Amino acid sequence: MTVVDDTASAGIGTQAGRPVAGLGVSTRAFATVALLITALSLGASWSHILQIRGKASWDGAFWRAAMETLYRDYATIGAVIEIGAILLAWFLVFAVRRNRRSLVWAVVGAVLLTIAFFGLWIGLIAPINAVFATWTPDKLPSDWTAYRDRWEFWHAMIAAMKAGAFCTMTTAVFYWMKQRAF
Repeated sequence: MTVVDDTASAGIGTQAGRPVAGLGVSTRAFATVALLITALSLGASWSHILQIRGKASWDGAFWRAAMETLYRDYATIGAVIEIGAILLAWFLVFAVRRNRRSLVWAVVGAVLLTIAFFGLWIGLIAPINAVFATWTPDKLPSDWTAYRDRWEFWHAMIAAMKAGAFCTMTTAVFYWMKQRAF
């Protein structure tokens, strides 16, 4: 009598004679880490939105002093998370490349993260940060609130793009896992 293993055609493989899901632990772990790092990146941007109303009520000297201390870790730890999220998003594109639905969603997510950082943050926020660096709490220009408001607006736009990226990447992972009998 011949035993036919039809589990392979159903997206299920075998390991030590037992059926296992089509995605291995490392694949699931990769997808989880990619989404987690993207969520951390989104969280940092979302925190800017949560601070807008409070910071709008501060006088210039207090606002500038707070900016010097409040965002130090955003520049170090945040930068690692930002670059990590972008790289993992593009690795996700590569990982899901054989699933058309997943691929489209993953590309959209990776593009949104890439534009949010390289387009908006480097192109629009970094120059404002350079201007802020020339100010002291006791010496602000008369139009400092216009700079502050632009800075807040672009951070809110980045948060929106990252939210879209997180949603599209989650959708990509969902379709990828669904196809692979997760």
